Amino acid sequence: MARERTEKIRKQQQEYYQKHREQILTKAAKYRKSHREELNQYFRERYANNREKLLAVMKKYREAHRGERIEYLRNYYRENKEELLKRQYEKKKEKLRTDPNFKLKEQARLLVWRSFNQKSEVKPARAEAILGCSLDDFTEYLKRTWLEEYHTEWVGQPCHIDHIKPLALAKTKEEIVQLCHYTNLRLLTPEDNIKKGREDYRLSKLNIVKLKKKGGI
Repeated sequence: MARERTEKIRKQQQEYYQKHREQILTKAAKYRKSHREELNQYFRERYANNREKLLAVMKKYREAHRGERIEYLRNYYRENKEELLKRQYEKKKEKLRTDPNFKLKEQARLLVWRSFNQKSEVKPARAEAILGCSLDDFTEYLKRTWLEEYHTEWVGQPCHIDHIKPLALAKTKEEIVQLCHYTNLRLLTPEDNIKKGREDYRLSKLNIVKLKKKGGI
């Protein structure tokens, strides 16, 4: 009897909700907007007091609905791909503008990719594997090279990542990997790196001339 009564009440509630759905949603949105701080505080306290229990419930739910969630995310990405990519681009653009360490990591990834691309080679591994250390460790190492070179700390000044032994020396993919090891890289100002690049080019041309004279080419 009690079960039948419960089912009857639930059915009535569902019918009432469907009939007054727009009014209920509008009223709820209005309430959330006018009580935002109170609700946020309530949910923060509720989470803090029931953290382990809530995490266990969420984990159980994710495991039970894993396939459905994956399918939902795939469909959502397909339907909103352009907007998601635009949002991701804007977020990354803002982070590059405001976070020097993030920008330096992106420069490192790009440097490794370009090192192989300009030699018409395919990058054989992730940037960290080629560098020989994590990107976090690499950025700290680069900061030390800047301090040694300019006797001041790097805090986001314009910079280039320089190959100490020029990449032009590499003839094989293995040699590119060796020259992209973190110990062969350092941080220079754009002006100093361009100047060094010109000098490296001049020396490489000079060596070619010497080899030609000796009959080595």
